[in-house]
Amino acid sequence: SGLTTADARSGIEMAGSDLSRHVIDGSVCWLPSSMRAVRRPAGAAHLLPVYDEYLVAYKDRSAVVDSRHCKPGTNLLFGSTIVVNGRVAGTWKSTPSEHGTIVTLSAFAPLSDRVRRAVAQAARRYGAFLERPVVVEQTGRV
Repeated sequence: SGLTTADARSGIEMAGSDLSRHVIDGSVCWLPSSMRAVRRPAGAAHLLPVYDEYLVAYKDRSAVVDSRHCKPGTNLLFGSTIVVNGRVAGTWKSTPSEHGTIVTLSAFAPLSDRVRRAVAQAARRYGAFLERPVVVEQTGRV
């Protein structure tokens, strides 16, 4: 956001009891006090597009992606990503074909059957958005 640390602290102080302090994986996070915990089913999967703010909007991405997958020279931060349970699990690309769209997945590690089904469901949602049938292919690891 470009805020200085002092300005951020001042804003947190002004919010007072409207914010609650949480420590998540060793990092201090501030959330609205009225926010309820959200339970997500294990294996929830999403196919995020290029330049999605989930990755590009933050300087510290450690909460969502392992640093070994963000090496200089990779397009992970500006590419289409597979997100499973809130963590980046690989990349994907879309290729138009004569009969629809081919979605090619490149996972960082083998996906369990449950996760593969969840990712395939995410690809079907993408196809519904495009109003085209989707075929899912999986390549080797990234």
